[in-house]
Amino acid sequence: MMGATAEGLVGLGVLALFSVAGNAASEALHLPVPGTVVGMLLLLAALAPAREVPRGLRRAADLLVSHLNLFYVPAAVAVTAYVPLLRHDGLAITVAVVLGTWAALAVAVLTFRAVAARLARETP
Repeated sequence: MMGATAEGLVGLGVLALFSVAGNAASEALHLPVPGTVVGMLLLLAALAPAREVPRGLRRAADLLVSHLNLFYVPAAVAVTAYVPLLRHDGLAITVAVVLGTWAALAVAVLTFRAVAARLARETP
């Protein structure tokens, strides 16, 4: 039996492999979707038959999610390189981000409601 640290490391390795596979597939097939998204879809397809997430993968995901705020630091620093662009188009960018966020939230809510209603009908 593997220890918690070893399981987590294996889980991180699995995530990395699916990310690399997604990048390779996206590039090879000239998909208009980022490779990391393709990798997550491949991971979902691999996990779907089992209908559960292996413990090591869950540990790795929990670790990444618990430190998610650290992933925003490079993006926040990179914004400083675009100050002239933000001065010129900042309002348009802000409006697009806000409207895009609201649209994504609306789609997520509608999807959740549809799935919940379907599950309620199917559950005896």
